[in-house]
Amino acid sequence: GMSKLFHLEMITPERRFFDGQVEAVQLPAPDGLMGILAGHEPSVISLDVGQVRLLYDGEWHECAASPGFVEIRSDGVVMFSQAFEWPEEIDISRALAAKELSERHIKNQKSREEYLVNKVSLARAMVRLETGRKRINH
Repeated sequence: GMSKLFHLEMITPERRFFDGQVEAVQLPAPDGLMGILAGHEPSVISLDVGQVRLLYDGEWHECAASPGFVEIRSDGVVMFSQAFEWPEEIDISRALAAKELSERHIKNQKSREEYLVNKVSLARAMVRLETGRKRINH
């Protein structure tokens, strides 16, 4: 039968990226991919850089996410992140340039802390490329 719907909001400092009813969410959590369905126990989870997938209108929709956190409440789910992007918003050439820059920085890394920051930028650039390329190859 029909899956139960729940309310999902996805918020960044710039905008409300998504606000609507969904059947399921898949997100990159620190210990791997996590699925959320209606009636999930309330909790707060870290959101890793990666692809978030939303199931609504019978279809999966993918977007790229930066690190953030997810609040699972009794009345729905709220995701907060520095950035969410739909594939059509991703500029492939910009993502490639960011990836090359991150890789160069990692080669010349000065410190562990800088390395970690650059690893996040690299991971983010890779996710954006992946998400953007999927759109082109559809």
